[in-house]
Amino acid sequence: MSYMILQQKGIDIYEDSHVCWKCGRVIKLHSYFPQIDFYLADPVFSKLYDLSVVRLSVADTLDAYLSQKYKNIQMRYSKKAGFSYMANTCPHCGSLQGSQMSLSGMFDNLLKEAEAGKIGNYVAEHITDMKLLPEKEWQLIVDAVMERE
Repeated sequence: MSYMILQQKGIDIYEDSHVCWKCGRVIKLHSYFPQIDFYLADPVFSKLYDLSVVRLSVADTLDAYLSQKYKNIQMRYSKKAGFSYMANTCPHCGSLQGSQMSLSGMFDNLLKEAEAGKIGNYVAEHITDMKLLPEKEWQLIVDAVMERE
C-alpha cells in the first residue's frame, strides 16, 4: 500500500535551513521523508505505520541520485555512528551534518509545517520517476523498519 501511494503521488525532496554545528553558518539540508508524503496523501494511513526514520541515507538508489544533484550530499564517515553513510555536509567547512541530529530536527519542523498546510515552501523537488526508488528496495526498507519495532 505505501509503495502504491508513492507511485501515485511521487516523493518529495525537502529543503530546510539549518545552522552548521561546526562553523555556525546557515546552510541548506536536503532529504526525503516519505512519512510526510504519506501524511499529505492520507493522514489516516500515515498513522498506521511509523516510517519517520526513512530519510537520506536509507534508500541507496535515491541517495545516489541526490548526491549527483546536490553537491552538499556526500558519502561520509561519521565518528559518532562509526560507519559511513550518505549525508548532508556544510558547503563552507565541509563538516558532516549528522542524520540523527540535523535530519531529526528537520523532520519535526517539516511535519509541523505539513500540519499547518505550509509544506510547499520546503519542497525542493518532486520526484515521480519511481526508478529512483524501486519497489523491491522500498519493500526491504519497510521490512527493516518494521522489524525494529
